[in-house]
Amino acid sequence: MLSCKEEDIKEFIKRLPPINQESVHLIMLAVRSRKALKFLGFKIKDLVVERKVLRAGLNKENTVNEWGWWRSKYFDTVYNYAQLQLNGRYHVREMLAPYQSMAIYGTLAPRNVRSAALGLIKDDVDLLGLNDIAQLAKQSSLWFGKLHATRVKGVHFQTIDLDTMDHLVYTRIRDLVSSFDIWMTTQTARGYHIILDLSKSEHAREFYAPGKNNSPSYAKSIIDTYGPLGVEMQKDSQEPIPGTLYFKDESLEPNYIEILQ
Repeated sequence: MLSCKEEDIKEFIKRLPPINQESVHLIMLAVRSRKALKFLGFKIKDLVVERKVLRAGLNKENTVNEWGWWRSKYFDTVYNYAQLQLNGRYHVREMLAPYQSMAIYGTLAPRNVRSAALGLIKDDVDLLGLNDIAQLAKQSSLWFGKLHATRVKGVHFQTIDLDTMDHLVYTRIRDLVSSFDIWMTTQTARGYHIILDLSKSEHAREFYAPGKNNSPSYAKSIIDTYGPLGVEMQKDSQEPIPGTLYFKDESLEPNYIEILQ
């Protein structure tokens, strides 16, 4: 079985916003809640089993290397996680998690290192006061969690998550939002993701705010019309990375996240 499709991964990385010394990207290998129920027989929250904080590297002039280092490192990390998904050993409640239950995710907007660090310091002080040594020992996961919660300002993505394979629904919604910057569209195991770049304030305002004569916003109109068909809105979501394995519920055949646009 092919562990991943390298060109799709590289295209995804190519489109990611750049990072600098004060921002990072996050990459995760996780056991998915829905898949755990199917393959292990019990439900859990999504469980991150591998995590990577991807930093910007410095070149020989001690300045941030915009492309080469961090994007290459990002690819290496995803590639290695693809091997771990197939061959790694991860236990959930003392049961070995099958590779079909796992997926590889990445955050789209860079995360704010300074804000995350300040938040972690405050929480650590509180834990020291409570003498909660067990929680203090989880610094790696606590740090990752703080980064996950603090994206940089000025970068905003909105994922329209279509939990349906109805291509007509996909094309109608894609056409409806075509006036916005579509960062990427992907086909997942259960449907489609249409990812909008709403970093420009006027675009975000137009998407979320009511229109003339108090007509429904784009966001509300989409949910009102297509919500019953399995369409959801996800702000600042973690995305399954194109080119990586993401199994369908009804099949054990390999399935990969595919870039459509």
